[in-house]
Amino acid sequence: RFIPLVSQVVFLFVLGHLTACLFYFISAETDLRTSKEEQQVKNGIIVPWILENFGDHADAVPSLERYVTALYWSFTTLTTVGYGDIKATTTAERCAAVVGMVFGTFFFGYTIATCAGTFQNLHRSQQARKKMIEGVRLFVREQKIPKHLISPLLSHFRLQEVPVYDMAEMVRMMPPHLRHEVFNHVYQPLLRVLPRVLMQDPMVTQEL
Repeated sequence: RFIPLVSQVVFLFVLGHLTACLFYFISAETDLRTSKEEQQVKNGIIVPWILENFGDHADAVPSLERYVTALYWSFTTLTTVGYGDIKATTTAERCAAVVGMVFGTFFFGYTIATCAGTFQNLHRSQQARKKMIEGVRLFVREQKIPKHLISPLLSHFRLQEVPVYDMAEMVRMMPPHLRHEVFNHVYQPLLRVLPRVLMQDPMVTQEL
């Protein structure tokens, strides 16, 4: 039930990691700067984020600290929060920031929709289970079920998986040609195995 949500979180961290590595590489690689930008860096007019945060000896800074700083920028950009304490100054850094913002906008929109859908389905399942338990309680009262059977009955139905849709009603509303195709898809594994079972055990045919 929560697998789509977990996969989104995992992908989020992978995307954040890749964006952080890209941003760090672009800032550390001086060959990606134009000659004008390189001159501006030397004159102190612009300061790439890696120099602003770690100075001229960034290689001496522990790699974990550099990675966490880049990851921090990555997530503030992907989430479009953008605190501004770490900013892109060169053309290459700004291009990386634009890519991060575009991916972040689309991905977080999709993630929010996935979360909403997951919790909505959970709510529907809970409502269906509640309705089923109410039906069991009504059955118990109307049929005057003995007290020693009520608890086992309720315990049994509380453990049952309750579909959030009525399959019989859904199938009934399908046109015949679509119903046939859906049935072929749903029961295809059974249809592949059934002939072999019938050949191996003729008694099954008689029972059917």
